[in-house]
Amino acid sequence: GLESLTPGPTFTPDAAGARLADLATALFSRFLEDRPDPTVRELRLFVETLAQAFFTPPLGPAPEPLGLPPPPYEEAPPLLLPKPFGASWAEWLGSLRGGSYLRVVNFHNTPAGLAGQYDAQFRLYAEHFASADENDLEQLFQTGRWHKPKPPLLLCFYEATRNHFDVALPLLQKYGLTGWFFVIPGFIVLPPAEQPAFADAHDIGLVPGEYGAEGGGARVALSWGEVRALAREHVVASHTLTHTALTPESPEGLMAREILRSGEVLGAQLGRAVHTFAWLRAGEYGLNGRADDLLLASRYRYLLSTFKLQRLRG
Repeated sequence: GLESLTPGPTFTPDAAGARLADLATALFSRFLEDRPDPTVRELRLFVETLAQAFFTPPLGPAPEPLGLPPPPYEEAPPLLLPKPFGASWAEWLGSLRGGSYLRVVNFHNTPAGLAGQYDAQFRLYAEHFASADENDLEQLFQTGRWHKPKPPLLLCFYEATRNHFDVALPLLQKYGLTGWFFVIPGFIVLPPAEQPAFADAHDIGLVPGEYGAEGGGARVALSWGEVRALAREHVVASHTLTHTALTPESPEGLMAREILRSGEVLGAQLGRAVHTFAWLRAGEYGLNGRADDLLLASRYRYLLSTFKLQRLRG
């Protein structure tokens, strides 16, 4: 769902949004009668089911798992919402019916072993959807209307693993798609030999054996040169400084480091301000008051969370 913190035009409804809201209601209403406060895992399963039923074009069954261990927080993941689930659910449905929504596909690792699958996905995405960059997004928020003939799609790549540059980027270029790369500066700056241990300690899943990820000393993160190359044609955004989760109880210094310092470091490398931010576990604006204040004090324009893309300022 799209939300602006400053007054703006009303988004133009579309038939697809109404159909999606109807389908979501049909799929989930009976489930909510028994589970009015679903877990992240249950909600994720629902969203995946909804996407398989609605997303055009159908992409077939999901690939076999890579055998990566789940990050520690997957054992009991919190559902981070500023309102009770019922109120949030009603708000999401209203966003769909009102046309204030985007389709977003999230990637983490993009290993070479799945390059054929990504090629098929990106080809279909290019055929049926239009990529969006930050300028497109700003026009959408300013006018309430999407200005391209195909519906918008954001392709997001998280955590700055090296295979984003080696595998995903050539396919994005092949099909003329824009990627959104959410970078962790504290991961990139480490010597290659230290990157696997950092990844293990900061919930960054690596593909076993890729680039010598099991201790061979090869680089597994993007380099600064690769980040700058990505920024020439794609969106580079901040994903915190060290991929550390923030809560309302987090110390002020930690929040400032992860929110403000991450953008400063990334901006210094790019030679320009960074306008988009997403943090670990993807809470939205309105969930953590002190973090909200830091976001407004930053140069970020957009906050991407699990359920919303919020425009913080014009």
